[in-house]
Amino acid sequence: MQSSSIGGKVRHKDKVGPDQGRIIFGSSDLDVDFPGESTREDELLRSEISVDLKRDIWVFILKKPKDAASKGIFDLLLRFLLKSEVNIVLEEETYEEVMNEPIEFEVGSQVKILDEEAKRTLDFLILLGGDGTILRASSFFVEIPMPPALTFKLGTFNFISIFRPEEAIARVTAVLQLVSQQKRIPFKPLMRLRAEISSKEKKHVFTALNEILIDRGSRVQAVSLDIDIKGQRLANVTGSGVIISTPTGSTAFSLSAGGSILHPKLPAILITPLCPTQLSLKPVVIPASYTLTISGTTSRINPLVSVDGQCSIELSSDAQLFISKSDYDLPIIIDSGSSLPNWISKVQSLFPGRSFPQVSPRL
Repeated sequence: MQSSSIGGKVRHKDKVGPDQGRIIFGSSDLDVDFPGESTREDELLRSEISVDLKRDIWVFILKKPKDAASKGIFDLLLRFLLKSEVNIVLEEETYEEVMNEPIEFEVGSQVKILDEEAKRTLDFLILLGGDGTILRASSFFVEIPMPPALTFKLGTFNFISIFRPEEAIARVTAVLQLVSQQKRIPFKPLMRLRAEISSKEKKHVFTALNEILIDRGSRVQAVSLDIDIKGQRLANVTGSGVIISTPTGSTAFSLSAGGSILHPKLPAILITPLCPTQLSLKPVVIPASYTLTISGTTSRINPLVSVDGQCSIELSSDAQLFISKSDYDLPIIIDSGSSLPNWISKVQSLFPGRSFPQVSPRL
């Protein structure tokens, strides 16, 4: 695959100025004017035009599988990006789907399959789906920086997704122009977890945006898990298992299990027991700088480790699970300005039927 060398790029953690010919992914308080919302007809019309870009740009598009709405927006964006001569990266299944469909425009060499080389040339991601699509995209970037993600609400759950699908062409156009002009992209970083399963024979490394679940799976026996922090025993959890979640994941499975809700900006890790036999055992919040060590040496069965629901692996009796904050956040592209009101409204949506009166701020 061709390397994107014109203008170059750095990930959001790097500190390189635009005078060095690189892109800086900026923070959420930057003043960026996005085009306003548009109708479906406007989007169709805009897809027939193109954007004049000043450098090679690589974009990864991921859509919700077997979903007509996501497929419609995907086809729209594919046409638009190809006309704008943007290089497109797809997962293999979507790539084969595109190549086997009768389409009225030339795909050519602009479309590539996602591989390790491609991951390091991407400028940003376009995610068409709900929270599950974002989790799936996150799983592709393990131990490497993740490019900013432009997310559209096309899923069953859209707690993480930001923009309406009707805005697709307008939003993509705005980000393409920012990248082309080497300007800052507004984003909010979402903390991820690094999970390492280490035994005498092998090592597995995963990255989680929501949570890491250690449980008994479909078996009826309880699991017994030793949880250590910085070399000290925090607890032995005997029951269905335990959930280790990020602030983003605190509103997902952990919340259903009785866990607390953490603000996305809070640097913390949430430990939520699943149906523990010790009734006094409650959820615990620890600093994100701590490393958790979990083992099942005293368990009658080997626990199963699931990462964001994307994979599952057995934790053998001679293995240990190390969980820590990942060095690489997931940068979600947003409008400029504070994301707090949006987060509050989303938290309120978790409690349907309850009214939340507006409170005037004190002067």
